[in-house]
Amino acid sequence: MQKFKESVKLQSGTQIEVTQRITVGSDQRALAYAVDTYFFLPNELLINPDTYAGRDFQKHLKTYIRLGCPARTLEALAAPNGALEKLRRTLLVLADETQGKENPQKLLGRYESAVKRMALLYQRSLSMSVKTLLKRAESMTDAELHASIEALFTSAKIVRSGFRDLRLAAESCEERVESHAFDLCNEFISISTAKAVSRLYERLEGRCANVVDRFWLEEKLYRESRYPGTIARSSADRERVLYRWRAVKKYVESLLYFDVRRRDGETLLAHSLYGAAAAVSMLFATIVAFVWQSRYGSLSLNLFFAMILAYIFKDRIKEVLRAKLLRRFREWLPDRRLRIMRTGAAGTEIGRCDETFDFLSSKQIPPEVARLRRDAKEPPFSFMTNGRTEQVFRYRKTVDLAVSEAVLQFTERQFVDITRFNLSDFLRNIDNLYSSLPELDLDEPEPARAPKTYHIYMAREITVDNRRTLELCRICVSLDGIRSLEQMVAPMPL
Repeated sequence: MQKFKESVKLQSGTQIEVTQRITVGSDQRALAYAVDTYFFLPNELLINPDTYAGRDFQKHLKTYIRLGCPARTLEALAAPNGALEKLRRTLLVLADETQGKENPQKLLGRYESAVKRMALLYQRSLSMSVKTLLKRAESMTDAELHASIEALFTSAKIVRSGFRDLRLAAESCEERVESHAFDLCNEFISISTAKAVSRLYERLEGRCANVVDRFWLEEKLYRESRYPGTIARSSADRERVLYRWRAVKKYVESLLYFDVRRRDGETLLAHSLYGAAAAVSMLFATIVAFVWQSRYGSLSLNLFFAMILAYIFKDRIKEVLRAKLLRRFREWLPDRRLRIMRTGAAGTEIGRCDETFDFLSSKQIPPEVARLRRDAKEPPFSFMTNGRTEQVFRYRKTVDLAVSEAVLQFTERQFVDITRFNLSDFLRNIDNLYSSLPELDLDEPEPARAPKTYHIYMAREITVDNRRTLELCRICVSLDGIRSLEQMVAPMPL
């Protein structure tokens, strides 16, 4: 039985991130789900079919699909048959194979995957350990908290030291496969450690600061000796350090991410509809030619004018019929089709994602979604949901994925779907940031002003294997971006 979990958060000043985690069953061989996102836009924003097109939304839409990294305890990673021991055995096997006649390129992927896997497991395990500790921190005494932090750091040290002890085995592999994966993953582990310690320091607000500082300083000294380029020694270095960290992070996490590529060309159904429209229009022109030729002969002025009119109507018939057929078969004709590929496996397609962008009339909105929006009235402004006071823009996404052990690799059968909506285009027609209050305060030297805000409602309908759930968020926006994000109705677990 698969499990579904979704979270919505504000990613930046104009961007919202929606993350869906779907865990599939052990006997499941395919995964299919659909997500319909409805944006209820105030008419004042001037976002409508005449001013806004689906391709405008595409430009500011980011979609990622990746695997979920399994969660392990730090102690489990260092256990006799844990991830560290498995990595050691893998490196020994690969070192032997690199001495043979096997093509190094075939070994490169196996080697880098093994090292990246360990780095990702450590990051995930440390992050979960810190999260668990922070949840319990408020109920602990300072002595108990101090002991827990020491135990956490000790376990983390054991894993990091165990990984770094494998450097010689890794270097014997890298001499042949020409890779720098071990150093990059070690740098990733070190910075991930510093980030986790910094998070702990901030959330504890000074409690047990001495032990946290000590551990942070140890890791910083290690990076200064091994990776001096990761230390920002001045404000001018910060940009370079951040760029380096993002590059290393992207390299290591590439093991989890799928490559999403746009499929070129029209679908077979679209070509068939275009052909049908052309055939009907040509049939009309041919009938006109035969009728007029039989009546006026093959060479006459009447036939000449008849052919001109037939050609004009043929062209219009083709365009009108084509548009009607496209609307009629809209459900099966996506605006954009994406191919989901395994990273590093060129030509291996494991799924597809179809996307559709359109405006809906009130009759086209599903009753459950319309009811969700009506129930979100803002008293005493219930009239805001009546009449044509809103435009409804829909983004529909359907995903079909193959499920196999080769695809899932080392993960716990979990897919993560990340969608980022950039709403900057929705705000482009707001005329000003502040507006004066309607009443003048005589005690104030200048008229009081307040931010001019609008409310955008985002409703989501999620369907996984014929099971549906609904979600509603209210987004408060102004000229300078998103001011707040409130989840009014949370999706039910699937």
